Amino acid sequence: MAEPPLKKVKTDNGAEGEHKDTGLSRFTKWCEDNHFQLNAKVVVTEDGSCAHYGMIANEDIPKGETLFEIPRDCLLHPETSSIKEFFSKYKEHLDSASGWVPLLVCLMYEHTNSNSRWKAYLDLFPNFSEQELPMFWDKQELSELQGTGVPEAVSRDLKNIQDEFQSVVLPCISQHPELFNLEVHNLDLYKKMVAFVMSYSFTEPSNRLPIDMDADEDDDEDDDDDNDSHHPPPVMVPLADALNHIAKNNAKLLFEKERLKMVSIKPIRKGQEVFNTFGELANWQLLHMYGFAESYPENIFDTVDIPMKFFLNHVRESTKTEPGLDLNARWRFLEQLDVVSDEGNFVIGEDGILTPEELHTTLKVCMMSKDDFEDYKNKDGWESDEENEEADIILSLENLQTLPEKWKQLLSGVLRLCLEKYVNTIDEDRNLLKKENYQKLSRKRQFALHVRVGQKILLHKTLQAITKEPLSNSVQPGQGDHCCIA
Repeated sequence: MAEPPLKKVKTDNGAEGEHKDTGLSRFTKWCEDNHFQLNAKVVVTEDGSCAHYGMIANEDIPKGETLFEIPRDCLLHPETSSIKEFFSKYKEHLDSASGWVPLLVCLMYEHTNSNSRWKAYLDLFPNFSEQELPMFWDKQELSELQGTGVPEAVSRDLKNIQDEFQSVVLPCISQHPELFNLEVHNLDLYKKMVAFVMSYSFTEPSNRLPIDMDADEDDDEDDDDDNDSHHPPPVMVPLADALNHIAKNNAKLLFEKERLKMVSIKPIRKGQEVFNTFGELANWQLLHMYGFAESYPENIFDTVDIPMKFFLNHVRESTKTEPGLDLNARWRFLEQLDVVSDEGNFVIGEDGILTPEELHTTLKVCMMSKDDFEDYKNKDGWESDEENEEADIILSLENLQTLPEKWKQLLSGVLRLCLEKYVNTIDEDRNLLKKENYQKLSRKRQFALHVRVGQKILLHKTLQAITKEPLSNSVQPGQGDHCCIA
């Protein structure tokens, strides 16, 4: 496993571990005044970080060492804001599907309040003008992400943001001109706050468990997902959000009763950047929510989605000559079983299909005979645990070639169509990865390239596993630098 890159910490006078950024100096002083505990072995700096700010190790750090501690009363959210009475009064009115509205309104107010307790923290993000999330990209820039799923996600975001502001936020804040100026606290600012929360907020795990340094670092997060479908609303965590993300992170944030702690989960050498994790996120998700992507193969959690509706359309086209096949009836039955949905996706990862039960059941139902389908319906689509485990095994990369021939033809056809959706061919993207071409690209185009390349590699690997045919135009890892932005 490659180690996080080494970074040299420099300042104006060449000394290590000091801050040349006055805004960062004010923030550091604010942290001291508010009783943050910062390990002397690390420093927050804009020098040596892969992004605007980051944390660098000044000395070697062993696994399990606390890097800093944050008092809970310094977290920024509606209950700690200077207008918490407003949120208490409008708690029910500010309720929404996203659950983000109270925090967003809180940030709009605190960001424009010159006397805000969090001014030194929020001043690190002047006008929020450096955000590079795709929701701020123009049409031409977004076209670079054709086929990745990001433009569709952005479109949904923008619609939801506007609807939420008009129907939920505006009716409440318009009643309090002493707190909110509608010329300032408008849709544009609300959109910037959404991007800020997407990029920098944290959501507390439902059950806080002591960290086990010898366990899988994501075990407790998985338990949360399994045991509690309702997640608490996000909060802003000063200092913790200065850390950047890579998939192979070396630190992790722990939520304890009185304070939050950032702890090293592996040894960190002097000069290395300290990286947190934002979760097991694919490159398209990182770009959509945080404004960056990792280069292949650094993001070990990268995936590519095949929209279920896209899959259905291909099945319909491929089976239109099949006698007696009522595909619509079969699809409705799969919807009743919660196997497929209009907004759902089949997901491909590094090791094969990551939604094996859903894809296996869909292939089986779509391809079975009329009599078998009637029998399957009578059993309500019930499948044993052994059959579900079989799906996991069969749809792993090494076993895809053993699928029934019709299944393979259908699946390989879908994969080829997915590859045709991108703005560039795989050979054109491989050429862009060459150092002399990569360096000419804007940061946005570099990130879009990393998203496309990672997805195409996964599609090609899966297609090759099905067909066992060599792929002459397979992509090799690029030479471009990868970048991470907290």
